[in-house]
Amino acid sequence: MKTGHEVVGVDLSGKMLARAKEKRRAPVLVRARVEKFLFGEGSFDAVVASSVLCYVDEFDEASAEMARVAQPGGVVAFSMEKAAKKTTSLRIMPPGAWFRKLEDIEKTLAEARLEVIYKEEHPGYVQFGTLRVPFITYVAKKAARKKA
Repeated sequence: MKTGHEVVGVDLSGKMLARAKEKRRAPVLVRARVEKFLFGEGSFDAVVASSVLCYVDEFDEASAEMARVAQPGGVVAFSMEKAAKKTTSLRIMPPGAWFRKLEDIEKTLAEARLEVIYKEEHPGYVQFGTLRVPFITYVAKKAARKKA
C-alpha cells in the first residue's frame, strides 16, 4: 500500500492481523491493546481507530494512550458507536460493546489533552442484533508542548 506515510497496523486479534497481512494493509503489523501500545511517546503524526473504541472497557486509558503516542500537534481520529441521546453510557452483551454519551467521550478527550477539531454524528445506524446504534466520528488534535 503506497500512502506517502509509514503505516503501522495494530490489532489485538491475531486473526485480524493475518487478514491485514494477506491484504497488505500495512508494512508493519503489531499485536497490542489500544490501552497499552508498545510505541514511544510522540511516535506518530496521526493515530486512527475505526470501530475499535466501543469494545474497550477503559476508554479513558485508550484515549490517553492514543494521545501519548501522537506527536504534539498530531491528530487522533476515531469513529465509534455512541449511546442514544436519552440513554446513559451502557454496555451490551453480546457483543460486549460500550456505547458512550457524547459528553463522556468529550470529557475524556479533554482530560487526555486532545482538542476536538471535527465531529460528525452520522445519520445512519450500526446494527447490533436487534439494536440500532448511532455512529460518530471525531478528529482531535493533541496539544502542542508548552515552550519553556
